Amino acid sequence: MPRIAANGLEIEYLERGPADGEAIILINGLAGQLVDWPDALLHGLAARGLRAIVFDNRDAGLSTELTHLGVPDLSGIVDRGEAPPYTLVDMGQDVVALLDALDIERAHVLGASMGGSIAQAVALDHPDRVRTLTVAMTAPFQPFRDEPFLSTVTQASPLERDRDTVIAGDLAGFRWLGGPGAYVSEADARVRAERRYDRSYRPPAALRHIAAILGSPDRRAELAELRVPTLVLHGEDDPLIDVRNGRALAAAIEAARLIVAPARGHQEDWLVEYVDDIFENTQRANA
Repeated sequence: MPRIAANGLEIEYLERGPADGEAIILINGLAGQLVDWPDALLHGLAARGLRAIVFDNRDAGLSTELTHLGVPDLSGIVDRGEAPPYTLVDMGQDVVALLDALDIERAHVLGASMGGSIAQAVALDHPDRVRTLTVAMTAPFQPFRDEPFLSTVTQASPLERDRDTVIAGDLAGFRWLGGPGAYVSEADARVRAERRYDRSYRPPAALRHIAAILGSPDRRAELAELRVPTLVLHGEDDPLIDVRNGRALAAAIEAARLIVAPARGHQEDWLVEYVDDIFENTQRANA
Protein backbone atom coordinates (compact mmCIF):
# COMPACT_ATOMS: atom_id res chain seq x y z
CA MET A 1 0.00 0.00 0.00
CA PRO A 2 1.28 3.52 -0.71
CA ARG A 3 2.49 5.93 1.95
CA ILE A 4 2.69 9.70 1.75
CA ALA A 5 4.10 12.52 3.90
CA ALA A 6 1.44 14.74 5.49
CA ASN A 7 1.51 17.08 8.49
CA GLY A 8 4.92 15.80 9.54
CA LEU A 9 3.70 12.19 9.50
CA GLU A 10 3.89 9.23 7.17
CA ILE A 11 0.32 8.26 6.31
CA GLU A 12 -0.51 4.82 4.91
CA TYR A 13 -3.45 5.01 2.51
CA LEU A 14 -5.32 3.15 -0.22
CA GLU A 15 -7.56 4.26 -3.09
CA ARG A 16 -10.45 2.54 -4.82
CA GLY A 17 -12.42 3.79 -7.80
CA PRO A 18 -11.73 6.07 -10.77
CA ALA A 19 -8.80 8.46 -10.37
CA ASP A 20 -10.87 11.25 -11.94
CA GLY A 21 -13.92 10.65 -9.73
CA GLU A 22 -15.00 12.97 -6.94
CA ALA A 23 -12.94 12.07 -3.88
CA ILE A 24 -14.55 10.69 -0.75
CA ILE A 25 -12.20 10.21 2.19
CA LEU A 26 -13.16 7.74 4.91
CA ILE A 27 -11.95 8.36 8.47
CA ASN A 28 -11.80 5.40 10.83
CA GLY A 29 -12.50 5.18 14.52
CA LEU A 30 -10.52 4.45 17.66
CA ALA A 31 -7.42 2.38 16.83
CA GLY A 32 -9.07 1.44 13.53
CA GLN A 33 -7.07 0.47 10.48
CA LEU A 34 -7.78 1.05 6.81
CA VAL A 35 -8.25 -2.70 6.38
CA ASP A 36 -11.26 -2.50 8.71
CA TRP A 37 -13.42 -0.81 6.11
CA PRO A 38 -15.67 -3.42 4.46
CA ASP A 39 -14.66 -4.11 0.86
CA ALA A 40 -18.32 -4.03 -0.16
CA LEU A 41 -18.59 -0.41 0.99
CA LEU A 42 -15.47 0.69 -0.90
CA HIS A 43 -16.53 -1.22 -4.02
CA GLY A 44 -20.02 0.26 -3.74
CA LEU A 45 -18.68 3.81 -3.60
CA ALA A 46 -16.25 3.14 -6.44
CA ALA A 47 -19.00 1.57 -8.57
CA ARG A 48 -20.90 4.84 -8.26
CA GLY A 49 -17.98 6.75 -9.70
CA LEU A 50 -16.41 7.99 -6.48
CA ARG A 51 -12.68 7.93 -5.73
CA ALA A 52 -12.71 6.30 -2.30
CA ILE A 53 -9.67 6.97 -0.11
CA VAL A 54 -9.02 5.14 3.16
CA PHE A 55 -6.03 5.64 5.43
CA ASP A 56 -4.52 4.81 8.80
CA ASN A 57 -4.89 7.64 11.30
CA ARG A 58 -1.79 8.81 13.13
CA ASP A 59 -0.76 6.21 15.73
CA ALA A 60 -2.80 3.50 13.96
CA GLY A 61 -2.09 0.76 11.46
CA LEU A 62 1.08 1.47 9.51
CA SER A 63 1.02 5.26 9.77
CA THR A 64 3.52 7.03 12.03
CA GLU A 65 3.44 5.79 15.62
CA LEU A 66 4.03 8.64 18.06
CA THR A 67 5.83 6.59 20.68
CA HIS A 68 7.68 9.61 22.06
CA LEU A 69 4.39 11.00 23.39
CA GLY A 70 4.21 8.23 25.96
CA VAL A 71 1.20 6.69 27.68
CA PRO A 72 -1.44 9.28 28.64
CA ASP A 73 -3.06 9.51 32.05
CA LEU A 74 -6.74 9.12 31.16
CA SER A 75 -7.95 9.85 34.66
CA GLY A 76 -5.88 13.04 34.67
CA ILE A 77 -7.57 14.15 31.45
CA VAL A 78 -11.07 13.27 32.68
CA ASP A 79 -10.79 14.38 36.31
CA ARG A 80 -8.22 17.19 36.25
CA GLY A 81 -8.47 18.56 32.72
CA GLU A 82 -4.92 17.65 31.77
CA ALA A 83 -3.99 18.12 28.11
CA PRO A 84 -3.90 15.01 25.89
CA PRO A 85 -0.89 14.28 23.67
CA TYR A 86 -3.00 15.50 20.72
CA THR A 87 -6.64 16.22 20.01
CA LEU A 88 -9.25 15.33 17.41
CA VAL A 89 -8.62 18.77 15.92
CA ASP A 90 -5.00 17.76 15.33
CA MET A 91 -6.20 14.57 13.66
CA GLY A 92 -8.49 16.64 11.47
CA GLN A 93 -5.43 18.60 10.35
CA ASP A 94 -3.92 15.27 9.27
CA VAL A 95 -6.90 14.67 6.98
CA VAL A 96 -6.53 18.07 5.35
CA ALA A 97 -2.78 17.56 4.96
CA LEU A 98 -3.45 14.20 3.31
CA LEU A 99 -5.83 15.87 0.86
CA ASP A 100 -3.11 18.45 0.14
CA ALA A 101 -0.54 15.72 -0.45
CA LEU A 102 -2.90 13.99 -2.86
CA ASP A 103 -3.63 17.31 -4.61
CA ILE A 104 -7.34 17.14 -3.76
CA GLU A 105 -8.93 20.56 -3.33
CA ARG A 106 -12.31 19.42 -1.99
CA ALA A 107 -13.61 16.03 -0.91
CA HIS A 108 -16.67 14.32 0.44
CA VAL A 109 -15.85 13.35 4.03
CA LEU A 110 -17.17 10.23 5.76
CA GLY A 111 -16.26 9.40 9.34
CA ALA A 112 -17.30 6.56 11.63
CA SER A 113 -17.22 6.58 15.44
CA MET A 114 -14.15 8.62 16.48
CA GLY A 115 -13.67 9.24 12.77
CA GLY A 116 -17.06 10.96 12.78
CA SER A 117 -15.79 13.46 15.32
CA ILE A 118 -12.63 14.00 13.27
CA ALA A 119 -14.84 14.55 10.21
CA GLN A 120 -16.78 17.21 12.12
CA ALA A 121 -13.49 18.92 13.00
CA VAL A 122 -12.51 18.97 9.34
CA ALA A 123 -15.87 20.48 8.37
CA LEU A 124 -15.77 23.07 11.15
CA ASP A 125 -12.18 24.18 10.61
CA HIS A 126 -11.90 23.74 6.84
CA PRO A 127 -15.40 24.14 5.35
CA ASP A 128 -13.90 25.12 2.00
CA ARG A 129 -12.35 21.63 1.71
CA VAL A 130 -15.55 19.66 2.41
CA ARG A 131 -18.10 18.97 -0.32
CA THR A 132 -20.42 16.89 1.86
CA LEU A 133 -20.30 15.31 5.30
CA THR A 134 -21.42 11.83 6.34
CA VAL A 135 -21.00 10.80 9.96
CA ALA A 136 -21.87 7.42 11.46
CA MET A 137 -22.10 6.07 14.99
CA THR A 138 -20.76 9.24 16.55
CA ALA A 139 -21.77 12.18 18.74
CA PRO A 140 -21.84 15.95 18.47
CA PHE A 141 -18.24 17.19 18.69
CA GLN A 142 -17.57 16.99 22.42
CA PRO A 143 -15.61 14.89 24.88
CA PHE A 144 -17.61 11.77 25.73
CA ARG A 145 -18.75 11.77 29.33
CA ASP A 146 -21.68 9.34 29.27
CA GLU A 147 -21.75 5.67 30.09
CA PRO A 148 -21.01 3.18 28.69
CA PHE A 149 -18.34 4.89 26.58
CA LEU A 150 -16.41 6.42 29.45
CA SER A 151 -16.35 3.27 31.58
CA THR A 152 -15.35 1.19 28.57
CA VAL A 153 -12.42 3.29 27.43
CA THR A 154 -11.05 4.18 30.86
CA GLN A 155 -10.70 0.48 31.63
CA ALA A 156 -8.35 0.10 28.65
CA SER A 157 -4.85 -1.11 29.45
CA PRO A 158 -1.57 -0.48 27.60
CA LEU A 159 -0.17 -3.84 28.61
CA GLU A 160 1.17 -6.00 25.82
CA ARG A 161 -0.81 -9.23 25.43
CA ASP A 162 -0.19 -12.38 23.42
CA ARG A 163 -1.86 -12.87 20.06
CA ASP A 164 -4.49 -15.38 21.18
CA THR A 165 -5.58 -13.21 24.11
CA VAL A 166 -5.86 -10.12 21.95
CA ILE A 167 -7.85 -11.93 19.25
CA ALA A 168 -10.19 -13.44 21.84
CA GLY A 169 -10.76 -9.95 23.25
CA ASP A 170 -11.43 -8.57 19.78
CA LEU A 171 -14.03 -11.29 19.18
CA ALA A 172 -15.75 -10.50 22.46
CA GLY A 173 -15.75 -6.85 21.46
CA PHE A 174 -17.29 -7.64 18.07
CA ARG A 175 -20.09 -9.57 19.76
CA TRP A 176 -20.85 -6.73 22.14
CA LEU A 177 -20.52 -3.91 19.62
CA GLY A 178 -22.64 -5.69 17.04
CA GLY A 179 -25.70 -5.56 19.23
CA PRO A 180 -28.70 -7.87 18.76
CA GLY A 181 -28.60 -7.50 14.97
CA ALA A 182 -24.87 -8.14 14.56
CA TYR A 183 -23.90 -7.80 10.92
CA VAL A 184 -20.55 -9.62 11.12
CA SER A 185 -20.38 -13.40 11.45
CA GLU A 186 -18.13 -15.03 14.05
CA ALA A 187 -15.92 -16.50 11.32
CA ASP A 188 -15.50 -13.15 9.57
CA ALA A 189 -14.83 -11.43 12.88
CA ARG A 190 -12.01 -13.89 13.64
CA VAL A 191 -10.40 -13.36 10.24
CA ARG A 192 -10.57 -9.61 10.78
CA ALA A 193 -9.17 -9.80 14.31
CA GLU A 194 -6.23 -11.91 13.13
CA ARG A 195 -5.56 -9.53 10.24
CA ARG A 196 -5.65 -6.51 12.53
CA TYR A 197 -3.23 -8.00 15.04
CA ASP A 198 -0.77 -9.26 12.44
CA ARG A 199 -0.75 -5.94 10.60
CA SER A 200 -0.35 -3.66 13.61
CA TYR A 201 -0.74 -3.99 17.37
CA ARG A 202 -0.15 -0.76 19.32
CA PRO A 203 -1.83 -0.67 22.77
CA PRO A 204 -0.23 2.61 24.01
CA ALA A 205 -1.16 4.29 20.71
CA ALA A 206 -4.78 3.25 21.21
CA LEU A 207 -4.71 5.00 24.59
CA ARG A 208 -3.52 8.17 22.88
CA HIS A 209 -6.57 7.96 20.61
CA ILE A 210 -8.77 7.66 23.70
CA ALA A 211 -6.99 10.64 25.22
CA ALA A 212 -7.65 12.64 22.05
CA ILE A 213 -11.37 11.92 22.37
CA LEU A 214 -11.55 12.72 26.07
CA GLY A 215 -9.37 15.81 25.87
CA SER A 216 -10.85 17.52 22.82
CA PRO A 217 -12.87 20.74 23.21
CA ASP A 218 -16.65 20.91 23.27
CA ARG A 219 -17.65 22.48 19.94
CA ARG A 220 -21.35 21.68 19.85
CA ALA A 221 -22.32 25.33 19.54
CA GLU A 222 -20.33 25.61 16.31
CA LEU A 223 -22.25 22.83 14.59
CA ALA A 224 -25.20 25.14 13.98
CA GLU A 225 -22.96 27.19 11.70
CA LEU A 226 -22.19 24.30 9.36
CA ARG A 227 -23.62 24.77 5.88
CA VAL A 228 -22.57 21.53 4.24
CA PRO A 229 -24.92 18.73 3.08
CA THR A 230 -24.85 16.28 5.97
CA LEU A 231 -26.01 12.70 6.47
CA VAL A 232 -26.07 11.19 9.96
CA LEU A 233 -26.19 7.40 10.26
CA HIS A 234 -26.62 5.64 13.60
CA GLY A 235 -27.44 2.13 14.73
CA GLU A 236 -30.65 1.92 16.75
CA ASP A 237 -29.01 -0.54 19.16
CA ASP A 238 -25.51 0.95 19.34
CA PRO A 239 -24.20 -0.24 22.73
CA LEU A 240 -21.18 2.10 22.81
CA ILE A 241 -22.50 5.47 21.59
CA ASP A 242 -26.21 5.64 22.25
CA VAL A 243 -28.48 6.55 19.33
CA ARG A 244 -29.50 9.69 21.22
CA ASN A 245 -26.13 11.11 20.18
CA GLY A 246 -26.91 10.60 16.50
CA ARG A 247 -30.28 12.29 16.92
CA ALA A 248 -28.67 15.22 18.74
CA LEU A 249 -26.02 15.58 16.06
CA ALA A 250 -28.58 15.64 13.26
CA ALA A 251 -30.63 18.22 15.16
CA ALA A 252 -27.56 20.43 15.65
CA ILE A 253 -26.66 20.70 11.95
CA GLU A 254 -29.03 22.64 9.71
CA ALA A 255 -30.83 20.44 7.16
CA ALA A 256 -28.95 17.31 8.20
CA ARG A 257 -30.63 14.05 7.23
CA LEU A 258 -30.80 11.33 9.89
CA ILE A 259 -31.07 7.60 9.24
CA VAL A 260 -31.43 5.28 12.23
CA ALA A 261 -30.58 1.72 11.24
CA PRO A 262 -32.90 -0.79 12.94
CA ALA A 263 -31.21 -3.51 15.02
CA ARG A 264 -27.70 -2.28 14.12
CA GLY A 265 -24.89 -1.71 16.58
CA HIS A 266 -21.44 -0.16 16.45
CA GLN A 267 -19.79 -1.69 13.36
CA GLU A 268 -18.80 -0.17 10.02
CA ASP A 269 -20.10 -3.19 8.12
CA TRP A 270 -23.76 -2.24 8.20
CA LEU A 271 -22.96 1.01 6.39
CA VAL A 272 -22.93 -1.13 3.24
CA GLU A 273 -26.71 -1.25 3.51
CA TYR A 274 -26.81 2.54 3.08
CA VAL A 275 -24.30 3.06 0.29
CA ASP A 276 -27.07 4.50 -1.92
CA ASP A 277 -27.92 7.03 0.78
CA ILE A 278 -24.25 7.96 1.18
CA PHE A 279 -23.97 8.43 -2.56
CA GLU A 280 -27.20 10.44 -2.65
CA ASN A 281 -25.76 12.76 0.00
CA THR A 282 -22.65 13.35 -2.15
CA GLN A 283 -24.93 14.42 -4.97
CA ARG A 284 -26.48 17.15 -2.81
CA ALA A 285 -23.26 19.09 -3.32
CA ASN A 286 -24.14 19.41 -7.01
CA ALA A 287 -27.80 20.32 -6.51
